Amino acid sequence: MNSTIYHPSYLSLTAAQATTSGLGTASGLYIVQGPDGVANPTKASFTYVGTSTAAFTNANRQDFANVTQLYPASESGGAYSSILRRINPQMTAFANFIYSRSLTHYELQPYGFTTSLAGLTLPATNPYNPTGLSLTATSTTAPYTFRGRYLPKREVISTTFSSIAGIRGTALRVWNWETAVSLGQNETARDTDLIRAADLQAALNGTTRATAWNPFGPSENPDIEKNLYTRSRGLDGKVKSLSYDASVNGTFYQLPWKGGGELGLASGYEYRRDDLRSNPEPDNFLGFTATTPFKGKRDINSAYIETTVPVQKWLDFQFAARHERYSDFGNTTKPKAAAKLRLPSSRFLNVVLRGSYSESFKAPDLGQLYQPQSNAVTSASILDPLRPDDAARQLPTRVGGNPTLKPEEGKVQYSGAVFEVPSIRGLSFSLDFFDVQITNVISSLGASYLLSAEGRRLFPTAITRDATTDGSSGRITQIAAISNNLGLQLYRGVDYGVRYGLRNTRFGNFTFDATASQVIKKGSDAGTGLGFFNNTGLAFDVEWRYNYGASWSYKNFSARVTADVVGKYFNDNWNAIGWGENVFALINPSVSYRGFNKTSLTVGATNVLDSRPPPVGYRSLGFDDRVYGAGALGISVYIRARREF
Repeated sequence: MNSTIYHPSYLSLTAAQATTSGLGTASGLYIVQGPDGVANPTKASFTYVGTSTAAFTNANRQDFANVTQLYPASESGGAYSSILRRINPQMTAFANFIYSRSLTHYELQPYGFTTSLAGLTLPATNPYNPTGLSLTATSTTAPYTFRGRYLPKREVISTTFSSIAGIRGTALRVWNWETAVSLGQNETARDTDLIRAADLQAALNGTTRATAWNPFGPSENPDIEKNLYTRSRGLDGKVKSLSYDASVNGTFYQLPWKGGGELGLASGYEYRRDDLRSNPEPDNFLGFTATTPFKGKRDINSAYIETTVPVQKWLDFQFAARHERYSDFGNTTKPKAAAKLRLPSSRFLNVVLRGSYSESFKAPDLGQLYQPQSNAVTSASILDPLRPDDAARQLPTRVGGNPTLKPEEGKVQYSGAVFEVPSIRGLSFSLDFFDVQITNVISSLGASYLLSAEGRRLFPTAITRDATTDGSSGRITQIAAISNNLGLQLYRGVDYGVRYGLRNTRFGNFTFDATASQVIKKGSDAGTGLGFFNNTGLAFDVEWRYNYGASWSYKNFSARVTADVVGKYFNDNWNAIGWGENVFALINPSVSYRGFNKTSLTVGATNVLDSRPPPVGYRSLGFDDRVYGAGALGISVYIRARREF
């Protein structure tokens, strides 16, 4: 733990300040000995270590994140209602209503501030200040530091309501139609314990040990630090979407040749109005810049048409197009084409070939466009791979929207085959190739990604560091995590599958299935001139994933067991040498019974073997949650009851 965030406290003094204070004569760092700080700091409490903390021994560092919250406590509830009413034999009315509310309690790691203390002064009259000097922090210098011990809290409240009401029916016996109005709304509030600069300054100004905050160790009054925190509403947002849609589908023309089917047609129209409002608290806090209230809205009109052409029983085509018109992004039309071919049957093998090509368009979300930018810190501690001697810490970031964003555009190709073995009833194989390319990808890249080998290569200017005199990487002062267009993103691979079913045996029905996904190429070209970066099989981009399953059912009983397997990959994220990660598997069994008057009861377990993810000392959680998050909780047992009315 060699990061300065883990020192109990230190002073950074000029030569003149060091001489005047009596601590020494050289400029640089004077650090408190021991990992816990000192309750009664004197001049003898400080040791000069030069201009860098990198050589300071681990025995003098305190682990402020020795306990990390894997999954926060939460409370949730909701209600659902569905109404279906037949008006006449050709028309039915329907409505659905869903309401949910959740409250999540987070316990954060203690804060640490250096240059965020700009303008704050540690007075000479503070009873814990042995230097006799008044020390004022600036935006570039931190003569003293804030190293918290209190665990600040955060609560997130989310309330969601959605409803839809409409009618559907048939016309002329061949056309199915539907029209509906829907309204969806989400309100989210996030309250976090933060520190106002004025409150910290007042604690620094204390002239007695009962009223002053000790920046070099525990204060005599244990409530001093806790009382610094104010509950701040950093997020208070509301998203609402009102839409109307109408659609029709059916068959309308019999192809005139032998073996031809009926042409199918589907068409529809949708209008949607999106509104976004955010009204966070406007105050600034240490390490956090206030977010300006903002709002945005958008109207979208879209229409689509799709036709199916069954040329023969063994050959189908599908053609479609979708047109969208945005009030703030112009209009676009995107096509889709698909085909399915069944080869001549044989007693050895039946083969169905399938393929499709489509294009897509996605305008930036309202928040990605209009949310003002502000300063923040990462919610979790993150290690800087270019400073491997530093321990993980919460890093300063710049977050927010970007009004210059361009829309995403995508091209998707699928091609594959299904193989059936007539001599073995119930046995089939599948093979599917996929290729997804998205240009102008919109993303708010997280700090973890920007610090990875891929992120550092593709976005070298996203991270700002302190200057150093020895050519080494300085401490991070800001990570630009705002929304951006990221150039090209490619995801290419193959899905393999096999399925075998045994039905109506004396012991019941059995199904065995297995799938494997192989990533052939996955990576990005950020458009910075550095070219394409293929991250396949490297840090948290696993080349192979597998899923195995076996099911059984007999009368009212059923059971299933699955195995989710993450393949090997080479972790090059944290140091130049890197290391290989081994296969990781989760076994998940369940048993169900349906015999209680339309009620089913299921008992199951996740990760029944209590498999532990491969340890990674560079992550504050002790493992890489981006790959192995499903195994974080160990064994998880559940009971589920469901009744049909």
